[in-house]
Amino acid sequence: MRRTILALGLCVGFSGPAFAETVSGNELLSACEAQDDLAQTGFCVGYLIGTIEGLRLGTSLPFLATMQDAPLSDKIAAGETVFGACIPPEANYNQHKDIAVAYMKTHPETRHEAARGLILTALREAFPCQ
Repeated sequence: MRRTILALGLCVGFSGPAFAETVSGNELLSACEAQDDLAQTGFCVGYLIGTIEGLRLGTSLPFLATMQDAPLSDKIAAGETVFGACIPPEANYNQHKDIAVAYMKTHPETRHEAARGLILTALREAFPCQ
């Protein structure tokens, strides 16, 4: 009986509300410009990498399942077309950061919006698919 109560208590204790907080462009820009704060710089780069790779994977998943015999590069290219940004393989995350920061600086009217959307728009403008 004690084990059941303990297990139930643990389940209830760890079952708080689950939600994801949206990071705004203002917050991301502030983190990306914090040159002397390693934690903020790490957050900036980590957020950018997570957003870009998440968008790439999310848009490529249908093609991974349906184009089983196609080379992986074709599946990724199909996903990037949906993603709307055809990022060259040579482009690195520092370049992605520069593009996102430049976009947020030149579009202050949108910085209150979700950072992930601003990153996507910046990459679409920088690397449009032909």
